[in-house]
Amino acid sequence: NGGTFTANTSTVTFTTSTGVTQTMASTTYYNLRFLDAGTYAVDASSTAMNNVDLTSGTLNPQSNTLHVGGNWTSGGSVSRNVTGAVDFNGGGSQSLAAQVFGDVSVTKPAGTATMAGHVTTTKLTLISGTFSLGAGSYRLILDGAETPLIFRGASWTNGNGTVGYTSSSATMTVASTTYYNLEFAGTGTYVLNASTTVLNTLVENSGTFSLRNHRLTLIGSGTPFTIASTATFTSATGTVVYSSSGATNVAPTTYYYVNFENGQTYTLTATTTASATTTIAGGTLAVGNTLFNADGAIDNTGRMTRTSGVIAHVSEMTKITNGSGLEISTTIANGSQIFITVKDLNRNMEGATIETVTATFSGSASAGGDRELVYLTETATSS
Repeated sequence: NGGTFTANTSTVTFTTSTGVTQTMASTTYYNLRFLDAGTYAVDASSTAMNNVDLTSGTLNPQSNTLHVGGNWTSGGSVSRNVTGAVDFNGGGSQSLAAQVFGDVSVTKPAGTATMAGHVTTTKLTLISGTFSLGAGSYRLILDGAETPLIFRGASWTNGNGTVGYTSSSATMTVASTTYYNLEFAGTGTYVLNASTTVLNTLVENSGTFSLRNHRLTLIGSGTPFTIASTATFTSATGTVVYSSSGATNVAPTTYYYVNFENGQTYTLTATTTASATTTIAGGTLAVGNTLFNADGAIDNTGRMTRTSGVIAHVSEMTKITNGSGLEISTTIANGSQIFITVKDLNRNMEGATIETVTATFSGSASAGGDRELVYLTETATSS
């Protein structure tokens, strides 16, 4: 009872049978190993300076923390409905085998903790060091409530991995970071808390995903954003930016702000709506045979093309602007140039019929009034 345990480079093995709970002494171990199908309870915060091998059985942290300085290998399970955690705190490289955890934290003074298999956790808190999803196409599944991924100073690398948020009912906050693949499942609601980037694909299998007022940047080409029929996407007042390095299909949904960047071709695959501004910053927005509802302004420095599709927009009042594009409401100096911008009134920017649009400009000065009637006539139609 009053003695001292010195681990040196030893391995302490706990073993007990099914239905029996064995309690670990709270101390500092070197290697820890758990054998047989019993339950192993962490009685108070303990440390394994090197490796933990959960060969079999169930490790129950209870309300305590097991600190791990080396690698984690496993064929057993970890109790999840507890307040305790497993903390990876080694100063060098650490490897995490496939495991379903409860809460996990990373508090490394240096080095990287790297997944070597699929990992599921109720909450992952990254405090210091680096956490990596590894070189394989591993999946990190976050299935806790509220905020299951927390950055408090640590960095992470995505590799080719996938981060999946899944909840049966709760609202989960999606961490603001750069993901490689990002997925949503379950029936919960997932909300951004700041600008977020997805390098490859974003797949919404189910549930509700909301941007709120934040910016979502999609870097992947091909089909970077997929919304299943069982899922709901809510743009709110947020912005979706497509900024790929190759030809890209645009998810058919309702956006608020939507930007197309990086000079590529972005193709609509079904009816798509932009409630606020559509920005085409170089490249091509290809409407094809679909319907594009542009309910707000279109800021186009690239191209819009279509075959038999329709680009529909809400007609707007004529604006009088100066040479800098600033709207003039009252007074301009003598001799100044003015510019009249008229929106197409038939809700089809590329209609098959040549149109004439009339704009009226009225001015007044101390010397008298002036009224000009301006006719703008299309010279051709195009697709």
